[in-house]
Amino acid sequence: MNILRWIALTRTPGLGARTCRQLYEMYHSIDIIFSLSEERLLHDGWSPRVISLLKNNLDYTAAKEILKKSKEADITPLSLEDPLYPPLLKTVYDPPTVIYVRGNT
Repeated sequence: MNILRWIALTRTPGLGARTCRQLYEMYHSIDIIFSLSEERLLHDGWSPRVISLLKNNLDYTAAKEILKKSKEADITPLSLEDPLYPPLLKTVYDPPTVIYVRGNT
């Protein structure tokens, strides 16, 4: 699991939470999502716009800063693929792809 990738993905302008979640539902792993070729993503039905955002517009610098500030504030980011992500939250209509929790996780 790579929380940095999840944060970068969810903070990408133009990629909404629903698209991020659909990517996860289709491939079941952030690492798989990032390993796919443009051709494979096109074959699987993703638009050229979404593919371009995935391949060219992720801001890891901002994601690293968010992760740093989260640690400083004793906040833990959890992605949909994290075993600590609340199972009931996954069942709501539009669950967030990343949540930020403080305290015991």
